[in-house]
Amino acid sequence: MFACRALSGHAASDGDLTLREGIQFLHLSSIATWGGGVLVAGLSTVPQLARLEELSCVEQFGRRLSRTVTIALAIVILSGIYNSWKGLGGSLSRLPHSAWGCMLLIKLSLALIALCHGARVRLLLREPQPWTRSRTTVMRRWICAEALFILLVFACSAWLANLPPADM
Repeated sequence: MFACRALSGHAASDGDLTLREGIQFLHLSSIATWGGGVLVAGLSTVPQLARLEELSCVEQFGRRLSRTVTIALAIVILSGIYNSWKGLGGSLSRLPHSAWGCMLLIKLSLALIALCHGARVRLLLREPQPWTRSRTTVMRRWICAEALFILLVFACSAWLANLPPADM
């Protein structure tokens, strides 16, 4: 349902069934995969798994989540570049001079912070040491922090979706 916003949002201003709508659909679907996966993991799944005696469950879940969200994140970045370029009318000079451009910069900053937290978790998962309770605690805190930043990204995205793009 979230991804169907592509059919009625800014991307729909080019007409029906356009490349811009398709890219926006991919963008929103990938954000749902990345953000939704991290939100559920950070606020529910990892805290529940951390309570189990078997610590390898947390590590296995983290590795699988990391692989999935990395693919989704690559699509988010590529489609986001295209959407931003189209929203700015093909000119970066308009970025800081419109409410849409300023909100986009805020959203990108928060998304970058969330990405850095995710990279920290991925590095933690790659360490060759045996999995311990303290590593589980660190991973739980970092994923929770990433989830909170993703909530802020979602809030900025909602605001951005309701602002007129810079090219209008």
